[in-house]
This record gives sequence, C-alpha cells and structure tokens, in this order.
Amino acid sequence: MDSGEGKELPLFSPISLLVALVAAALLVGIYLWQGGLIFNPGPLSAVPGSARAVSDFSTHADFERECSLCHRPFQSTQAELCGQCHPDVAQQVAAGDGLHGRLENPGDCRACHPEHRGRDFSPLEFALTRFDHSVTRFALNGGHVALQCADCHSSGYANTPGECAACHAEPAVHVGLFPADCASCHTDQGWQPATWQGQPFDHAATGFSLALHASDFAGQPLTCQACHPALIVSAAQVTCADCHARQDAAFMDEHVLTFGGDCAACHDGSDRMANFDHAAVFPLDGRHADLQCLDCHAAQNFTAAQAACVSCHAEPAIHAGFFGTDCQECHTSAAWTPARLLEHAFPLNHGGQVSACVTCHAGAYTQYTCYGCHEHNNEADLRQEHAEEGIGADRFPDCIACHLDGREPDDD
Repeated sequence: MDSGEGKELPLFSPISLLVALVAAALLVGIYLWQGGLIFNPGPLSAVPGSARAVSDFSTHADFERECSLCHRPFQSTQAELCGQCHPDVAQQVAAGDGLHGRLENPGDCRACHPEHRGRDFSPLEFALTRFDHSVTRFALNGGHVALQCADCHSSGYANTPGECAACHAEPAVHVGLFPADCASCHTDQGWQPATWQGQPFDHAATGFSLALHASDFAGQPLTCQACHPALIVSAAQVTCADCHARQDAAFMDEHVLTFGGDCAACHDGSDRMANFDHAAVFPLDGRHADLQCLDCHAAQNFTAAQAACVSCHAEPAIHAGFFGTDCQECHTSAAWTPARLLEHAFPLNHGGQVSACVTCHAGAYTQYTCYGCHEHNNEADLRQEHAEEGIGADRFPDCIACHLDGREPDDD
C-alpha cells in the first residue's frame, strides 16, 4: 500500500494558499502605496539638470514614484518620453541640428544620461565628463583642447555657434580686410602663424617683402590697411602710389607716367631697383644715351624689351638677307654709318664704278662670286689657262686668292 496515498501536497495546503494570498495582498498594497518603487533599481538623481525642461519637477527624484513618465513598455520609446519634458532636445533631434541632433544615435538617451545611480549622481555632468566633442562636428584640437565647457557654452549647450567670431573678436588690424572665413588663414593650433594657400604666411612669399615697410614716412608703424584698403582676396591688391604721392607728388606723377602704375613689376619691397645700372643689361652709350625709357620700353613693358638691335631697328632693305642680324659686328651705338666693317681687301670700285654688295655677294656676305660680272663662257679654256699656271680645280673657284685687287698678276 502506497504510504503517500490520501495525503495533500504542501504546496496547495490551506496554509500555503493563505500565505500566498497574504503575500499577494501585501505586494499589491506596497505597490499601491509606493507605486513602481518596488521595481526601482536605485534612487533617482536629485541634482538639478537643464533649465530648459518644461515640467513641475526640478529634479528626477521629484517624480520617482511616477515610473510611467519615463517607462511605458510597448507604448512609447524612452526617447519620446524624455522629449516630453525636454522639448528643446526633441526639436534638435527632429531637425538634425544642435547638439543632440548631430549625435550618431540621438534616441539612446541612457548612453549619455544614465539614471538610478543615487541622489547625488548628475546625469548631465556624467555626459559632459565622457562626451566626445567630435560628434558635434567641432573637434577640440590644438588651442581648444584645454578649454573648459563654460568657455564656449556660457549660455547652455544647445545651438552653440561654431563660427570663430562667436568666441574670438576680430582684431582691429584685421577688420574689413579679410573674409570672415577665419579657417582659410588660421588653424586651431594657434592664431600665429597665419597660413596662405596652405603654407605658413610669409609676406615675402607674395613677391613683396616688408623689410623696408615696417614704418611709414612719418616713422609710424605700417598696418595692413596702409597698403590694402579694401577686402583682401588677392595678394596683388596694393596701392603704393597713394602713400608715395603724399611724400613726393611731382616725383610720383613723373614716375607713374614713365613706368606705369604696376609698382610690383619693378619693386619687391627690398629695393630691388635701387642703384640700378642699365649697363648690366644694355649699355646706354652713343646714340642710346639720350633715349627715354619709353623709346625702347613701349607701353611701359619693361620685361619684354630685348637687347637685340632688330627689336628696335628695322633691317635696311639693302642689308636684308646678306649680313644677318648680329648688327654689332659691323655697327656701333655711335651711329649707323660708317659701318665698322673690317677693311675690304678687294677694291670696291673695281670695274670703274662702285658696285652694290649683291653684285659679288649674291647669297650672303660670307660668300662671293666673280661671275656676276665676268661671264666665263668658255670655262674649259679658262681652266686650261689656270692649269698652265699650276692652279688646279680645287683652287680654281677662289679668285681672290690670286686676284686680290681684281687684276691679273701681270697687268702692271
């Protein structure tokens, strides 16, 4: 016979059921009295948070018994419930702007602002001490690393402008000269050195040194505005004449009339043209001594002028094609004539009259022919006659070698 037959199980005994009912009633009573605190993993923060929250509560601890304000499983997300008390945050997330709208996962509020960590715990301070500022599209590098939050966020953390001018007042020497895009010349490593086209700025690299422009004619320090009165978008925007004309108007009027207004074409700020010696480029002697600059440098073009004679002097028709353009071989700067031709060994009045160069020099002045006048029709007889004198075919064309004055050796 089974010894357990007829016995009741302890789990369903009247005493067990009574204990269960009392415990359930106790739990319901506690829940009705304490709300959701029986499921609370820890006290809520009593540290005041953002002043932009819209509610009757000053801290999270004030609504600790009303769990449904933050937790409504299967009904709403926690981020939506947070946004009801923090509408400014909800607006940033919806617009994708501001601090929270730029976060990679703006719906995970607990990742930055955990709760249930005690009355003295601050969800805001926790987020700030662990915050990665690069997610705001404004990384803290260089001179910004050592800044405190309040240095930039004096009025809160939402919608803080990222423009340099929001924190840095434009220097007086800078006003009205440069575009508002500070990052085009400066980096967050420091205000100096400024950069130009990606390199540390050196004014000499623009083609004009400030070595002789540290101060003006009155001895006062020169500022950028002295040479660049307008917005600087190009290194070429300068007004040298304004300052120099006030010092010596007559000189500048004549100087600009002669050399033009492009001062940087000749001057580099280091007195490149001081004590200029034209002889180092082209001696101005003879007929050139009295020339004016514009006689050779037409249209005030001082870089394109050539030292070759033909750049100013057209080749004479009688000259063209015979003597080349190396004019200084025969002519001097004193005058075109007389030419400085070496003594002509052959009489120029040969035949009773002065002949044109082309008569003998049909191709070029370095070559000659006697056949222009002497028609050696019977070349065979002529060759035979010369052969009798011991003049072979190799010497036959070189008439001048034997007829230096154009006459036969026995004409005397």
